[in-house]
Amino acid sequence: MSWGVVCSVSDLRYIDNAMGKNILFTLLTIGFCLAVVEGAVNAIRLGDDTPFVLDETLIYHPNPSARFTFVQMPENGGEVIWTEFDERGHRVMDGGNLATADLAIGVYGDSFIQGSFVQSEETFAYYLHKELEQRAQPSIATFNAGLDGYGPDQTYLRLRQAVSAFRHDMVIFSIFADNDLGDLVRNKILFRQENGGLGFRTIELAPEVIESYRRKRQLSNMFAIERAIRAPDLIRKELRVLLERRLNLTIPFVSSVEINSAYKTDSATNWIETWLARSQAEFQEYSVGKKAIIHLDNIRSDHYDVDVSTAPTSHSARTKIALFDSLVRELRTLFDTSHIFGLLLIIPSPIDVCAGYDWQIDKRTFPDYDPRLLTTIIAKSAAKHGLPFINLFDVFHVKACNELYYHHGNNHWTPRGQKLAATIVADRLIQDATLQLSHTHQ
Repeated sequence: MSWGVVCSVSDLRYIDNAMGKNILFTLLTIGFCLAVVEGAVNAIRLGDDTPFVLDETLIYHPNPSARFTFVQMPENGGEVIWTEFDERGHRVMDGGNLATADLAIGVYGDSFIQGSFVQSEETFAYYLHKELEQRAQPSIATFNAGLDGYGPDQTYLRLRQAVSAFRHDMVIFSIFADNDLGDLVRNKILFRQENGGLGFRTIELAPEVIESYRRKRQLSNMFAIERAIRAPDLIRKELRVLLERRLNLTIPFVSSVEINSAYKTDSATNWIETWLARSQAEFQEYSVGKKAIIHLDNIRSDHYDVDVSTAPTSHSARTKIALFDSLVRELRTLFDTSHIFGLLLIIPSPIDVCAGYDWQIDKRTFPDYDPRLLTTIIAKSAAKHGLPFINLFDVFHVKACNELYYHHGNNHWTPRGQKLAATIVADRLIQDATLQLSHTHQ
């Protein structure tokens, strides 16, 4: 073998080693860059795309341990608020130890109770726990079982499942006297039997509902880079939240992407008339259909019950009132058979209780409108069935009412409203001798 041949073989080995190292270095560099991009995209992410799971009884239920955000509009402070569920689907908060407390209090309801628009330590359930912790003798544990978008029917069914699974000594069952009566028709879960009893349907989820949630789940399971490619507008939205709401920066590239989908207080839209038309269409669909087929609009279109507050003797209003009355009877029976002290908390709509709120009912157009009617209907039903209740209408019907609710498409309690309601409920519970929550501070 000649030296030339030997040198050629050595050169090839050297070249192969060099190429291998270059390829390895290139791959490592690409991997490092991808990891950096993946981390950067994940850093601006607004949490789980599917904090809820579809359910054939409840329509949907909380996704245990999900973590997600609500982004306030700039007019409401622009805050980015994180919500996290525990393994039972309750919003995580400092509410005491259920295993060791003398008294376990469950707070049930819709978005007013879940409170995704405020920090966990600014929710009604948290304030209530702190009030009772300071003023009552027994040790108390309070948990937040509110869920965005739930109607009283879903809340009742969720409670019925929960009371057999874990301890409830007391339950605060909240009703939003704005859209909750309409939920009983919109959700199609309840129906009146011929004997006057209440029936419960097994619902059927329409294909577009299943597909919508499948896509969201698919997005949640993707790597961040793939998610950015498949859903660029979603990434732009998350980037806009980071820049505008967290860093106070504005970039035209992302500013055109919508952050909120709430009803805007747009003067070009007559929302009262729009909601009345929706109420009538929903009732027609409920009355004609024999099956409880749930479409996306059934889940997303909660709105003020114009038909009830302005025309209480209409067919749709009477049906909703009758369904609610039957549900209250079922709720009272559940409390009695489960040996639970139950309290109905009636939350007034800002449309009814606040002078000059963003949306208002024109008495000239709707002469039968009564701002107290929605809360009164709920209170009468509770009294009829012997269910203790607190009607917050008079408490919130004050000059500072508009400071107790958000505005610009968000009609929920502000932290100030949450705390006021919690104080009122705590006072009632402390004063009720049957609960043995005697004062520790005079």
